[in-house]
Amino acid sequence: MLDTPPLREHYGVSGRCAPGLGFPTSHLMLLLDHRSGLLVDCIDSKINTHDASIAPQTHQHLYCGDVVLGDVAFSGYAHLALLLRANLHAILPVHQRRIVDFAPQREHAHPHKGKKRNRAGKPHSRVIKNLGTDDQLVEYFKPKTKPKWMDQQQWEELPESITVREIRRTIKRNGFRPITVTVVTTLLDPEQYPADELIELRLTRWMVETNIRHLKITLGMKQLKCKTPQRVQKERLIFLLVYNLLRIVMLGAARRQRVNVNRISFADALSWLRFGDVSLPPELKVNPQRRCRLEPRALKHSQNRYPYMKLPRHDLKSQLRAQHCDTA
Repeated sequence: MLDTPPLREHYGVSGRCAPGLGFPTSHLMLLLDHRSGLLVDCIDSKINTHDASIAPQTHQHLYCGDVVLGDVAFSGYAHLALLLRANLHAILPVHQRRIVDFAPQREHAHPHKGKKRNRAGKPHSRVIKNLGTDDQLVEYFKPKTKPKWMDQQQWEELPESITVREIRRTIKRNGFRPITVTVVTTLLDPEQYPADELIELRLTRWMVETNIRHLKITLGMKQLKCKTPQRVQKERLIFLLVYNLLRIVMLGAARRQRVNVNRISFADALSWLRFGDVSLPPELKVNPQRRCRLEPRALKHSQNRYPYMKLPRHDLKSQLRAQHCDTA
C-alpha cells in the first residue's frame, strides 16, 4: 500500500526493511471453496500475524464434516484439536518439527515424561494401529508450551491428546525427481478414505496459490492505492467481489463446455467481462492440461534502469544537494 502514516501504523512494515523504507503490507487469510474456487472469507490483519492465529476465525463458515486443505502453518497440535472439536476434518502436511516414523513397534517419547536427553530423536506420538504401508493411526500428545496466539483458557480446554492419521507416499513424475509427501489427517477410516486418494487431494491444494495469483497479478490487487485503512479495506473488497463474479462466469462456462473450471482461462473471463456482450453466455478459452509444468523463474521484460531505494528519501535528497547544488 502507499506509505502513509495511518497505513504504516495500522498494518506495519516488513522487519527486513531499513528504517524509513518499505511499504505498509497487510496479511490476508483467505478461505476458498476447493471445487469452485469461490472466495468464502477474507481476514485482514497486520503483516506479522501468524496464519494459525486467525485460522479459527474461518471455522464459522464451515459445516460439520468439511475438510480443510492447508499448508504446514496449520498442522500444529492446537489447530488440529480445534478442528476436531468443531467436527471438521483436515488434510495437512506434517509440521516440520514433528518426527514421523513408520517403523513397526517403534518407540516414542511423551513430551511430559522422562528426561529431555532420552526424548531426543524419538517421535512424540504413540502408534495406535498400523493401517498399511506408511499409513498409521497415532496419538498426538498436548505439548508443554501453548502457542503465543492462543489464550490460557482456550489452551486448558484442549484435550490432552488427539488421534490422527499419518500417511507417506513417494510421487513419481515423468521428467522430474520423485518427491516424498507426508500428511496428517483426521480422516481415520482407511476403507472410506484410501491413502492414495488423500495424497492426491493434498496435491491439488496448489490451486489456491493459482487463485491468489489471479487476485494479485491478473486483477492487480498486489498494490493498493488508497491512503487510509478504511478505504483500503473497501478497495480490497471490490477486488474480492470482482474475483467471485469472474469465478461465477467461469463456472457457467465450464458447465456449458463440459470441462473442469480450473481449466477455464481467468484472463479470458476478465476480458469478456470488460469488452464482451454480457447478454450472451461466453465461450471461454480452455487451457491445456499442465501436469508437471516446468517454467523458468525469469523475467521476460527488462527492468527499470533506476536502482532500488535503500536509504530514506530525505537522506538521498541531501546527498543530491551536496553533489549537484551550490551550498556555499
